Amino acid sequence: MHKFCTHNFESDGCILQTSGVLFEAESPEDAIRRYKEGEITFWKKWRGSFLGVLQDQKNNITLLFNDHIGSKMVFYAQTEKGLAWDTDPYSLARTIGGKADNENYLWQMLLYGYSPIGETAYSTIHRLLAGEYIFAQGDSIEKRIYHRFDNTPNNLSLDENIERIDAAFRQAVARAIRKNEELGYTHFIPLSAGLDSRMTNCVAHEIATTPIHNITYSQSGFFDETIPRELANYWHNIFHFTALDGGDCLMALDKVSQATKGIVHYSGAAETLFGMPEEAKEKGGVFLTGMVGDIIAGTAFTENHQNQKYHCGEGAIIPAHTDILKKVLPDKFEELYPNREIYYLYVRGFNCANLGSPLIHQEYGESYSPFCDVDFIEAAYKVPVSQRWNNHLYDQWILRKYPDMIQWKHNGKYTIGKRPKRISIMGRSLTLNEVPKRLVWYIFKKLRIHDFYREREGYSMNPEDDWFEQNVRLRMWSEQYIANHLHLLDSYPDLRSMALKFSEGTATEKMQVLSLLACLRQTRFES
Repeated sequence: MHKFCTHNFESDGCILQTSGVLFEAESPEDAIRRYKEGEITFWKKWRGSFLGVLQDQKNNITLLFNDHIGSKMVFYAQTEKGLAWDTDPYSLARTIGGKADNENYLWQMLLYGYSPIGETAYSTIHRLLAGEYIFAQGDSIEKRIYHRFDNTPNNLSLDENIERIDAAFRQAVARAIRKNEELGYTHFIPLSAGLDSRMTNCVAHEIATTPIHNITYSQSGFFDETIPRELANYWHNIFHFTALDGGDCLMALDKVSQATKGIVHYSGAAETLFGMPEEAKEKGGVFLTGMVGDIIAGTAFTENHQNQKYHCGEGAIIPAHTDILKKVLPDKFEELYPNREIYYLYVRGFNCANLGSPLIHQEYGESYSPFCDVDFIEAAYKVPVSQRWNNHLYDQWILRKYPDMIQWKHNGKYTIGKRPKRISIMGRSLTLNEVPKRLVWYIFKKLRIHDFYREREGYSMNPEDDWFEQNVRLRMWSEQYIANHLHLLDSYPDLRSMALKFSEGTATEKMQVLSLLACLRQTRFES
C-alpha cells in the first residue's frame, strides 16, 4: 500500500523512480544532477526505508538500489535483454519464464529459515541484500556494494558513547514521528516487555505532539501483556491488545507467505498480522518498532569472539545441519563479512528478523526501527565490545537518560543495571543459569516430552510448542497442510525426508516445513 509519496521524475535523459518513505533526501532533480557529476551511489546519504531505480537513457545504464539495511524486497535477474527486476519473485518468474529449480534455496529455507545469501526458489532470480546495488549497462549486469557497517572500536569513554548513541537514537525516532505528523498519520508503535520497543516508545512519547497508539499481542497474562499495559498507562498512550491464546494466528500461513514472498520463517509475521488493529491498517503511517535493538545497542559477542570467523549455520532459526549447508552455500560464503558480529547483523538481523514482522507493517504503511537507523548503527557499532557486552552500555544509557524505565524489568526477568553474568554460545548470549535449562528444554523437545519444557509467562510471549500441543485445531491444520503439499518435494527425496522428520519435531521445526511448503506453493501459482 503506497501511503507515502513515490517519485517518478525525468530530467536530462534520466528517469528516477523511488518507493517507500524518505526522511532525508534531496530533490529528484538534485539526485540526478549528483549522478551526472559522477556520484553513482547518490542515495547513500538518504535516510529512510526505500528502493529505487535510475535509468540513464543516453548511456543505457540502469541503477537498481535498496536502502542500507535492505528493508525493501527487490528481486532481479539477468536476461538476454539485460536487467529484469520486480518486488515479487513470482511475478518476475512469470515475466522471464523462470523455473523453480533451486534446490539449494529449499535446503536453506528448511535449515536456516531464510536464505542467508539472498537466493530464491529460482536459480536465475536473486534478492538484493543490504547495502547492495545493481549496475547494469546494455545486456550486462554487475552487483556492487555501496555500504557496509564497521565495528572498529573508538577510543571514547562510556559517558561519551552514551551521549553519541542517545543523540543518534533521538534523531532517528524524530525522523519517523515528524513524517507521520507531517502527513497526518497516526503513531502506531508496537510494545512488548523487552527493552527495544520500550526505548522507542519512551523517546517517541517525549517527541510526539499527537497521541501514540501501542500495539501489543501475546498469550493472555504473560509479561508481554502485563508490562506493556502498565507502560502504556504510564505514558497515557492508547493501548490495543490482541490475545494470541491457542495460536490460531499461525493458520494464516498462505496470507503471510504472500506478504513476505515466502522468503522467511513465517511465525513472527503471522502473530503481527493477527495483532494488527483495524484502526492501524487504516490510519497507520510509519510503524515505529524496536527491531534488532538488542544486537545493536548490545552485542551477542565478547571481545574474544567478536572478530572470530563465523561458522556455516550460525544465525539459523534452529540448529542447522552444517554438513548439508556447506554443500548448498557458496565456498566463499564465510568470507562475505569481516567478522562474526557484522555477519550476525546482516544475516540474522537484516536478512531474517527485519524481513518478518516489518513486511506486515509494509502492507499498511511503512516500518522503521530507530535501532536500524544508519546513523544509530554507525554510532553504536563504534562502541567497544567491552562497553557493550552483557548490555552494559544499554543499561547505563537507560539509567542515566531514562531512569523511570528501570521500574519494569526487561522481559519481566532482569532488573536493568543488575543483569546476571552471561556467556556467548554459538552466537547466542545466555545467562549462566539459562544454559542447563535451555539444554534440558531442547532435549525434551526432541523427545517430545512436552510437560518438561512447557513455557510459562516468565519466558515467552508466544509459547508455540504449547499451542501445537494443546490446540487440536491448530495441530490438525498443520498436519493436513503438510500432507496436502508434501508432494511439492517429491523431486528432492533427501529434502522431503528431512522435512518429514522436522514435521514431527518441535513447533519451530514444523513451522520451518510449513514456511517452505507455502513458498513452493506460490511457485506453482496455486490459489
